[in-house]
Amino acid sequence: MLNKITAPIVLPITLEQVKAHLRLDHADEDNYLMFLIQSATEAVQNYVGRSLITQTWQKVFYQSQRYSCRISKQPILPIIISLPYPPLLKINSIMGCGVNKTPLAITRYDLKFNGDLALIEIDQSLERIEVKYDAGYGDRPEDIPADIRQAILQLTALCYQKRQSFPLEDEPYLVSLMQPYRIFRQV
Repeated sequence: MLNKITAPIVLPITLEQVKAHLRLDHADEDNYLMFLIQSATEAVQNYVGRSLITQTWQKVFYQSQRYSCRISKQPILPIIISLPYPPLLKINSIMGCGVNKTPLAITRYDLKFNGDLALIEIDQSLERIEVKYDAGYGDRPEDIPADIRQAILQLTALCYQKRQSFPLEDEPYLVSLMQPYRIFRQV
């Protein structure tokens, strides 16, 4: 299970950038434009499978579905947990619970990377593991690659002009901007 604990404080593009791009000089639709910026940001983040601005995630892993032998219920070790929505900035905490349900801070683990995707290996038999981590390109919009910011700007403008939803795949230019950054999510 994956939960976003802390959302970003700022958006990758500003209202002023969108209004300049659309050549709007009135404030009549500012609230609507802010909604479109938020929506476009989420759509692009979900499409590329990455955290854009720094945010905190919680990944909960349950061992109960992962046994090497269904009859004896011997756990498979090490436990490998992928941390979706990279890039990983830091691990805040790793907590585990054994069969006795007592919380235990996990300090011994291996952090590995499969491309940009962070993997945690834990060599303990635990029933439940909770990982809290920060991910994103940074705290400022300028930390996000320009192609991704351009895709958000273009998507916001298209949604404003079309006034309806549409699949991202229908816009080859947007897809070409985002494709180099796309990661297929593993939860």
